[in-house]
Amino acid sequence: MGLVPRVRGRVGAFARGLFVACLMFLALVALAGSPREAAAAPHESSTPSAAPAKRTVLAFPPENRGGKQPVFVYLHGIVGGPERGCAEFARAVPTYGWLVCPHANVREGDRYSWGGSLAEQWAVVRDATSQVAQEPEVDPSAPIVLLGFSQGAYLAAQLVATYPSAIRAVVFVGANVRPNKATLEQSGVKKVAFAAGQYDETFGYMAESARQLERAGYRAQFRSLGKVGHTYVGDAEGAAMDSLISWIAND
Repeated sequence: MGLVPRVRGRVGAFARGLFVACLMFLALVALAGSPREAAAAPHESSTPSAAPAKRTVLAFPPENRGGKQPVFVYLHGIVGGPERGCAEFARAVPTYGWLVCPHANVREGDRYSWGGSLAEQWAVVRDATSQVAQEPEVDPSAPIVLLGFSQGAYLAAQLVATYPSAIRAVVFVGANVRPNKATLEQSGVKKVAFAAGQYDETFGYMAESARQLERAGYRAQFRSLGKVGHTYVGDAEGAAMDSLISWIAND
């Protein structure tokens, strides 16, 4: 009898891995300039000089094309890249809007980290959003949603405090961040969410950050990603991240 759960667990893990691999493949195709991603706006000329530039960031369009929808920006962790995290968040975000995933601004071989001035790092975010600014669902003047993991979450907290009215909501994952109500409200951030695995050392700190904001009357939520460590990938059955994305996206 004990064999059946183990077999099912292996099948579930294999299926999840296959799904993420497929998303990463589609994202790479998009980077190469697929016809849908590279389509010209209706008002543009058909002459070669008017052809739109290919995107340099991973980008997933919303499932429902039409109507203004928010842009979500994924900020990856230290010495890494956006590919795997972007594919994971693409399981939920396109239900609510565009997802763009830039590389951090400091390159270390084939990996990237966030560094330099805050203005330089913010420029990376703005460049990423500008690459979908002409899409019919995007209002370029509208505030964005940040999804920050690890170092990306620390950066998100700094950006919120520095660029008021530019960010509408934030999901912090795996970082000891504690934004306060006054700063969030002054910056125009409507709500924030926190998530961490039970074996992540940031788990307790993030849960307390959410509790303090809730007690102060600010909209905040915390979700456990289950029995995992320092990651953005939660237990498959829990769907904690999907739940947080839904809560963040719906005002």
